[in-house]
Amino acid sequence: MFALAHINDGQQQRAANLLRGEADAVGGVHGLDHVGGKLADFRRDALDGLASFAQDGMTAFDDVQNHGGTILCALWTRKAACGRRRQKEDTRVVSLETYWTHWLTLLVEPFRYFGQVWLGILPLYVSLVLGELYKKNVSFAHAVGNGFVMLWAGLNWGARLSGFGWGSYMTQTSKGQMQIAWLVTAATVALGVFTIVLGFRKKDRTLCEVLGHTRFSCYFLILLYPVQSRLLPWDGMYLVSVLVFALPVWFVIYLLGRLVRAMIK
Repeated sequence: MFALAHINDGQQQRAANLLRGEADAVGGVHGLDHVGGKLADFRRDALDGLASFAQDGMTAFDDVQNHGGTILCALWTRKAACGRRRQKEDTRVVSLETYWTHWLTLLVEPFRYFGQVWLGILPLYVSLVLGELYKKNVSFAHAVGNGFVMLWAGLNWGARLSGFGWGSYMTQTSKGQMQIAWLVTAATVALGVFTIVLGFRKKDRTLCEVLGHTRFSCYFLILLYPVQSRLLPWDGMYLVSVLVFALPVWFVIYLLGRLVRAMIK
């Protein structure tokens, strides 16, 4: 009966299991057949001493021992794929339609709150229209007038920004946007004062001709008004859209001005 029994005498993963007792002692496990197998194992291990250490001297960590290189390669491949995906997202191309949408938003947004901002933005449109209709040649007087327009816009932005409480500076994003708005406001006021002084001094005609064009100054003042008045958040897309369409819009305003002047005459 003992001879017909099937005994599993395979190699154990840990030597500690073999030292706790002799399993199946009465079943003849430790007979001659088992000893013969051990002799064969001894000869094999003698030829390859390192095999016994890997077999008996370590706990069974098969996944790490045999597949460590595969795991490292997988992690490296995943990291490289993520890097390429981030690089692709960073270098994505923004369509012209997206810039056009942002540009139209800047143009239309003040009219949604016209009752609140008309005192600041209406003089800018009036100055632009009158400048294109009656300023054929820019003079020092035009520079002075345009300087007052920039000064008015800067002071109006400053008054609106001062009305926002400390809550506008609580988060890092809102704080950064308020800092940009104040910086642009200060630069506009400084440029307006500089243009006024330059026009009164009547010395640098070339610079006065540049700063005296309401077409240039009012374009930026009108389109930056929504973000400066905090009707819209300060976003890089808005600024880029203003720059992208600056030359085409200036050219269109120039053509419309000439057409209206020709019709008046």
